[in-house]
Amino acid sequence: MLRFCLDNKITYKFLDKRKLHNSIGFSFNAAVREYQISSVLSANKKDIGIIVASAGSGKTVIALKIVADKRQPTLIVVHRKQLAEQWAERIENWTKNQWKKSKNGTYYLKIEERLLLIFQDKKTSKYSVKIGDMFGKKEFDKIEKAKVAVFEGIEFLKEKGRW
Repeated sequence: MLRFCLDNKITYKFLDKRKLHNSIGFSFNAAVREYQISSVLSANKKDIGIIVASAGSGKTVIALKIVADKRQPTLIVVHRKQLAEQWAERIENWTKNQWKKSKNGTYYLKIEERLLLIFQDKKTSKYSVKIGDMFGKKEFDKIEKAKVAVFEGIEFLKEKGRW
């Protein structure tokens, strides 16, 4: 965006309101290929960026490695639902924070000694979430949406000083 404004002589005012958060516990368990290393090293010198590469080149791996190195909350923007689902799957597969499923069908994950739960209503098939001793107020049609809601809930609790 900044480059576009500069190239087209558009006057702009840039207000950077980002802040450094406490480090997040994010571990990365996939191997970065040799041709991806330069992208990771380059990104680690910057605070913001966009990864542009051909299909199948490992953009997701590169990005997850960068997130793991920076240890900061990160916004991932994609333009299709399929890509969002791919991201959710890869994050789960390539981090130590993997959801487990109990015998009764409840999904659970422990982060920073807090138990996170996602359970499915047998009658409606909708998913609900629980963070510690607090139940979420929304229900979700898909497990992936419930997982996203859990992490949004954690961020909300951190902002309110209740995490």
